[in-house]
Amino acid sequence: FGIDVSIWNGSIDWTKVKNEVDFAILRIGYEYTLDTRFLEYVQGCIDNDIPYGVYIYSYAESRQEAVDEAKFVINTLEKYDLHPYLPIWFDMEDEVHVALSASEKQAVVQGFCDTILDAGYQPGLYTFVSWFNSHFSSSYYDSLPQWIAQIDGFTANGTSSYAGGTHMWQYSWEGSISGISGNVDCNICYFEYPGINSDSSYLSKCTYYPSNMDVTVSTAVNMRQYPS
Repeated sequence: FGIDVSIWNGSIDWTKVKNEVDFAILRIGYEYTLDTRFLEYVQGCIDNDIPYGVYIYSYAESRQEAVDEAKFVINTLEKYDLHPYLPIWFDMEDEVHVALSASEKQAVVQGFCDTILDAGYQPGLYTFVSWFNSHFSSSYYDSLPQWIAQIDGFTANGTSSYAGGTHMWQYSWEGSISGISGNVDCNICYFEYPGINSDSSYLSKCTYYPSNMDVTVSTAVNMRQYPS
């Protein structure tokens, strides 16, 4: 279980947060602008041994603009000697992307992700479940970790009703976590990532199952329930 946060979450007491989360995804910024809370949040995660990843809210409308956003992320990480354990997520959901054709959308995503991967980091794609269903049908996207926003998309047994495989599920924008005032985004991560790794070949070797599948185990296992 983890959270994603940005400047809108204000001051965070990470000493309290660490008792309730397994990871955090931090907004590094939007386009080429640094989130003014990002460095504070990173230090909070580091000081409290919370694995973290980062995401950038994109306004890119072309491959080159996406490449430039990726370079902004890379330069920021290198400038401050930061090493995210979780992927660098490309947040594609803005209205500027709506009018792009399927091929133009893929060029944008691929421009960002190729640049991130070439720099030795693991890229991933975040967007709404409706976008994955209607805009991202190319097999190219199967090679990327997918972080899907599906709010209130629960099945009867409390899992995501999304029929496709997903790597991370954002299931709520109204979570409550000690150390954070107000609502916070909540996520379930289905995989452990290797951190900084330029070799993404392991992705093609994995079988990704629907996040709403039922699993029967023959031996005792420990289960974690997400906050209500």
